Amino acid sequence: NCFNMIDLRANLLQDIVDKKRKVYEVSDILKLSRQSVSILLKKYKEDWVKWIIPRKPWPKSWETHNKTEEWLEDEIIRIAKDNRFEWPIFISDEINDIYDIKINQSTVYRILKRRKIRYYYWYHWSRRKRVLYVKDIPWRELQLDVSFPYWYQRKLCIFTAIDDASRFVISKIYTNHTEISTLKFIKEVIQKSKYNIKAFRTDQWREFSRKVSDYLESMWINHNKNPAYTPQHNWKVERYHRTMKENCCIYWKFKSSIEDLNYDLTLWTNHYNSRKRHYWLWMNWLSPEKRLKKFKQENPLLVVL
Repeated sequence: NCFNMIDLRANLLQDIVDKKRKVYEVSDILKLSRQSVSILLKKYKEDWVKWIIPRKPWPKSWETHNKTEEWLEDEIIRIAKDNRFEWPIFISDEINDIYDIKINQSTVYRILKRRKIRYYYWYHWSRRKRVLYVKDIPWRELQLDVSFPYWYQRKLCIFTAIDDASRFVISKIYTNHTEISTLKFIKEVIQKSKYNIKAFRTDQWREFSRKVSDYLESMWINHNKNPAYTPQHNWKVERYHRTMKENCCIYWKFKSSIEDLNYDLTLWTNHYNSRKRHYWLWMNWLSPEKRLKKFKQENPLLVVL
């Protein structure tokens, strides 16, 4: 039993001390390496009761030296719950922006898994298949589409134009989605753009009809229409609408005026263009404004036509 094992170890180690046995002989009897017997002998000389009694390997009596502080874990969980559609890299960036503390995304992943917030055994989070392609020059093609907020169905509509290369977004809310609203929004986009726009890509809805195509043709801008039932051609603006609804539209009040909603939307688009980091092709974790700035630095003499 356990006490016989303790006596056996003590007697064998005492024989080594009394020079009755060699270290290799004791190692053969205990089925241990000679290094292990030497370490055990050294500890036996210091305090034999403490080191001869067998101990279970777990739990340890000490904590991990680099364990994340409890308040920081609670803050990570709070950000994860407030942004349940964002990845660990977004949470680590938020911690860095708010508290100026650098924490790896893998650490965030382990904390969420250990605290059973996400990624545990029965956790299921499906993601759509990614299609990675991008234009090589900013403002060469803008994807234009109309979205409807959750509880303002067909009463208010959001016109959005997103640059295919840099993900720079321009959005505005209108009370209807007619040709007149589309032309007003296109004029505003052309006025705010920093480069010459080559083309607009839209669906085949009635708000993007022949009158819009004629106006774009007069401005020397192509109007590329997607084939019917193919939303994958302008998936970037569709994905932006999903992000906008999950992070902006869901907090809008039901009885807010269109001016207040446009103000909130402007704040969101400014945040999206200046701070939102992107992991898609050629973005390299940059925000849209930083991507445009980097492109301008790398191509100072390039004229976008």
